[in-house]
Amino acid sequence: IVGGLLVAFPNQAAIWLIILIGCLFLGPGIYSMITFWTLRKTEGYRPVFPIVGLGSVILGLWMVFNPAFFARSIMLALGGLLVVAAVGQLASVFRARRVAPTPIFFYAFPVFLLVAGAYVITNLDMAVALPFYIVGISIYCYMALFHYFK
Repeated sequence: IVGGLLVAFPNQAAIWLIILIGCLFLGPGIYSMITFWTLRKTEGYRPVFPIVGLGSVILGLWMVFNPAFFARSIMLALGGLLVVAAVGQLASVFRARRVAPTPIFFYAFPVFLLVAGAYVITNLDMAVALPFYIVGISIYCYMALFHYFK
């Protein structure tokens, strides 16, 4: 059932996963804020304001109330990192070409990274859904093999 849902509704699965992670950020943040306010009322004890707890609450609220923006911004950042890594690897291969002859397949992986980064940047929604497609199909394959060898 889970594999079918992941394959049928990958975008909704991504949104609900981000909302779940946002709720997980909210829990410790709210706990630290409540602890601060209760300890502040104690005589003679002056706790430090929980900046990390406040940041956790803000990040959790952002993820709960605007998960699509969070998913798109993360994919944009990861696509940018792929492009930067590919350019760095291509520069290294070009520098290595001055020292010794480099086979053509040394350029394959950096070019693949560059294409993958460009794909992620241009197709943000599909890049969010693709891992859920893969996980859903993997669940199907695992269950088929499990029942086959049972």
